[in-house]
Amino acid sequence: MAIEVPLLGVMKRNPELPTWLESEPLPVPLLGGLPCTIVLERYEKDDQPEDFHAAIANLLAATQQVLRDVEKEVYQYYLDCDCNIYLDEEDWIVIEKPEDVWQHVDLGNSIYIARNFNGDEVVYASIENNCEWEDEHGLQIVLREGRQVTKLGPFDGHLTNSDAVGEPDVIYSRVGWHDDESD
Repeated sequence: MAIEVPLLGVMKRNPELPTWLESEPLPVPLLGGLPCTIVLERYEKDDQPEDFHAAIANLLAATQQVLRDVEKEVYQYYLDCDCNIYLDEEDWIVIEKPEDVWQHVDLGNSIYIARNFNGDEVVYASIENNCEWEDEHGLQIVLREGRQVTKLGPFDGHLTNSDAVGEPDVIYSRVGWHDDESD
């Protein structure tokens, strides 16, 4: 059975995760036109699919300025990783200023859109990206309603910092990730 979703067209069901629907790759201006697969989680059974439609429309209308607006937070994540202590001196990653962080990020090619059932019940878009300074956890970028970055940092699967570390009003929080456990 074909499932048609506004702005995304016909979606296919993920054979391993049947509650996930996947689009064909389409260019996403937010990511510089990078072709991405949009994955909808639990869309078919949602009582308010129009919330997904609004998040998709916002996401597809968002420009790269949305990411530039959070460069300082991404840069702070880089600084907090202390990545140079783990690398040989000749491999050190040196990012001099916040606007240079994107040169060290490999933007993801899948965007996951899901309702946050653990808290505010808003629909979020989550993008898992690789970054040179944190190979293991990468860089997760989450956009509330597909329009504004409200969470970023190491990929933990949570859609909000309130869910992840109990800090609802911050975009980036060092609390709760890897090296804090030894403090």
